[in-house]
Amino acid sequence: VLLWKRAVQYAVKKNVTVVASAGNESLNYADKKSLTDYMNATYADLGIRFSGVTIEVPGSTPGVINVSSSNKWSSNKLAFYSNYGNGFIDVAAPGGDNGPVYASTLDLNQRDFTYRALSTWPRYLDAYFTVQKNEGYAYLHGTSMAAPKVAGIAGVIKAAHPNNTPSQVEALNEKTALDYGKPGHDELYRSGEANAFTALTDK
Repeated sequence: VLLWKRAVQYAVKKNVTVVASAGNESLNYADKKSLTDYMNATYADLGIRFSGVTIEVPGSTPGVINVSSSNKWSSNKLAFYSNYGNGFIDVAAPGGDNGPVYASTLDLNQRDFTYRALSTWPRYLDAYFTVQKNEGYAYLHGTSMAAPKVAGIAGVIKAAHPNNTPSQVEALNEKTALDYGKPGHDELYRSGEANAFTALTDK
């Protein structure tokens, strides 16, 4: 944890805005034992045992914009895999999922991959099962699809306001986010879904 704090502090002092994905375990990080329990369940076969409070880094590190994954079919629900939690999430962004039918049934045969994020896919890798005609694109999902969108918005904010500090970039990103979920800050989206247009047109 200390190494992450030092790395983030160094980046922020160099005027770099740091963005992280919140993770894909469907955990509520407001429950301080949730990650410990998850780690114990995951690594039990290896004989590894965790105790106490487990801290997720770099997302929970001060100075980091931590991003949960929204989806395009609901403004009240996160993508099924996204981590969340009051005091953990800063903002959400579209990370893709399997669509509303899958969400209501959890039937793998009901997945609609077009609800995922269209992303580049290196041609030198084996084709992922959602690769589109081997044209270098695939439908993917995850908070790692959401965080780059917030990083991109941070980039255009910085381009429009070159003198903004990382904390000012974060504040504008959060201030102009679309207020999804419960009114005001909530455990899923906190400030809302980040939006480039509202960030650049804020008065």
